[in-house]
Amino acid sequence: MSVKVQDTVQDTLHKHELTRPLATKELVWFAASALLGLPIFILSRICSAILCKKVTKPVRNGNSNHARRKGKRGHPDK
Repeated sequence: MSVKVQDTVQDTLHKHELTRPLATKELVWFAASALLGLPIFILSRICSAILCKKVTKPVRNGNSNHARRKGKRGHPDK
């Protein structure tokens, strides 16, 4: 099956004038491998996003809107 994909990629590269010099054996192999591996990668990312939900930690205190824990203390000297 990989040979068919490589032939298709090579034919596509040879059709266009700009990509004709790029149609080397290594680039054809790399592009065919990427075309075969890309659907597997995309499916694994989709399944991972569906099955692995991010767990949120519960809030310990009720006032989580305040940025500081202690209020500022004024200087008694002034």
